[in-house]
Amino acid sequence: MPEEKGLLIVYTGPGKGKTTCALGTAFRAVGQGLRVMMVQFIKGSWHYGELDAAKMLGDDKFEIRPMGRGFVKIGGAETDPEDIKLAHECWEAGREAIYSGKYDLVVLDEINYTSATRCWSRTRLWKRSRTARSAFT
Repeated sequence: MPEEKGLLIVYTGPGKGKTTCALGTAFRAVGQGLRVMMVQFIKGSWHYGELDAAKMLGDDKFEIRPMGRGFVKIGGAETDPEDIKLAHECWEAGREAIYSGKYDLVVLDEINYTSATRCWSRTRLWKRSRTARSAFT
């Protein structure tokens, strides 16, 4: 039996649209009968419309897990150690979801921002995600 290969999709760029693109990919995957997990690295306790939409589909089909505190300082100021801790916890949750076999698509939403704020190195992230079926936003 041939080894199954993963697919890595990265949405990046300034401004809005990265999460929206990833949500579109996720909704299409659910429509094809796939199970999706979205781990949100920055979004935390606020209420977002995508949470309602995912609930309508059912947690057994699309689960969104907001794990951050909200805004993270970018540039100039030192990154808050609590944000670094949360980013690592979020990465572990995402990594666990990727390798669990429970999900067909895992979206690591806002991970690009945590890398930009030096919560970890991009090299470490890419090395650990080579077999993943995931979308980074």
